[in-house]
Amino acid sequence: MAKVSLSARARRDLLSLLADLADVAGTQTARKYDTKFKRVIRRLARFPGIGAPRPQLGAETRLVSVNPYLIFYDGGPKSGTVHVLRILHGRRNITPGLVARGREP
Repeated sequence: MAKVSLSARARRDLLSLLADLADVAGTQTARKYDTKFKRVIRRLARFPGIGAPRPQLGAETRLVSVNPYLIFYDGGPKSGTVHVLRILHGRRNITPGLVARGREP
């Protein structure tokens, strides 16, 4: 099983989107999404290669979704670690630079 870590940006992304969901759709919806995110992150620990490769965003960068949100991470099928870079709404203009900010300390 791989070790999973969330970048500081990914943590802020998650907290922000859950707060927005709670404001707009209610706390029950926000809790549902929180559960979905946790489930996907646990799955990444077990199967780090499940995400679709996105080499234009980084050599090891992959993508999984919790519709309509996208989770970008660095890791692969044989990785011992998975580093979640960003959690972004799929309608955003997602650029390599936006995802790369998840690699900043």
